Amino acid sequence: MASKKLDAPITELLLYNGIVKSKPDNKSLTFAEILEGVQIEKEVSLPVPIKDKKEHRYVGKAIPRTDIRDMVRGQAIYIQDLRFPGMVHARVVRPPGYTSQLISIDDTTLRNEVRGVLKTVVKGSIVAVITEREYQAINAEKYLRNHTEWTTPIAFPEYNNLYAHIKEVATGSETVKSVGDVTAASKETDTLKARYTKPYIKHASMGPACGIAMFDGEILHIWSHSQGIYPMREALSTMLSLDSEKIHITAVPGAGCFGHSTADDAAADAALLALEYPNTHVRVQWSRHDEHTWDPYGPAMIVELEAGLDENNNINFWKAEVWTDSHSTRPNKNAGTVLTARYLEPLIR
Repeated sequence: MASKKLDAPITELLLYNGIVKSKPDNKSLTFAEILEGVQIEKEVSLPVPIKDKKEHRYVGKAIPRTDIRDMVRGQAIYIQDLRFPGMVHARVVRPPGYTSQLISIDDTTLRNEVRGVLKTVVKGSIVAVITEREYQAINAEKYLRNHTEWTTPIAFPEYNNLYAHIKEVATGSETVKSVGDVTAASKETDTLKARYTKPYIKHASMGPACGIAMFDGEILHIWSHSQGIYPMREALSTMLSLDSEKIHITAVPGAGCFGHSTADDAAADAALLALEYPNTHVRVQWSRHDEHTWDPYGPAMIVELEAGLDENNNINFWKAEVWTDSHSTRPNKNAGTVLTARYLEPLIR
């Protein structure tokens, strides 16, 4: 891409300090100027010339983390620390369970009970409140939780019945690989069997998720500690029926974890509410309770192994069966990969 823009062969280009420079005429472009907002999706074509190890500036060398000093002193800026002039605060009232839907809400005395309430938002089964201060949002959320009625959620099985439940609800199996006659081989040898299980595991991030958004009438600006702002932008584009080019996301450090964390969902909350309260920065801070209850848990798994040894103690057959939920629910073009979308009308699953 840089070769085309600089009108120079790739062999004459130098990548250094985040810029691509043309050696003949010393012209240069930043990554942002090269990409123009486009995400690269391209297969690497072989052969690939390998840089001589003498040219490495960082690989194999200890590079000091200058940001650790600020972290230790509590001076580092995380998403939870961001403040904007005139920023307002919001909370979402979560239903009693995943399958619950909103029946009714009564906020007639909310403004008498809680100061600083700016707006109550009800869209499908999303109930949220926007206030002047964060503590007001917390109190307003508590009030609305006691003044909303929901359908009874479908009960999830007790932990003791978890693995039996996983097998009961499993749908069509998929054969990943099958070679040879395992049944015949198993009859000719002693068989060893083992069963391993893994429960649902929450991320339990040290800092509950936070998201900030502001809609200026044309562009939806979002600040998030998501690990994948481009896939999240696609999910929000579908959820909000908004052109992805109209969604600008700024990545901000936050409590870390791996996989689909609640960072994407907090940002989705903020994005939805920013459209309802434009030209103002809307901050959504999740509570510790919501973080642990609504976190997209790491999936539970069952692995059953069976193997046999021949007379020389070599493995002569191996069988593995796995039962598990999906491992790929991170945000994408399917809006249902973010929690907020699942409670809008029409419901997105």
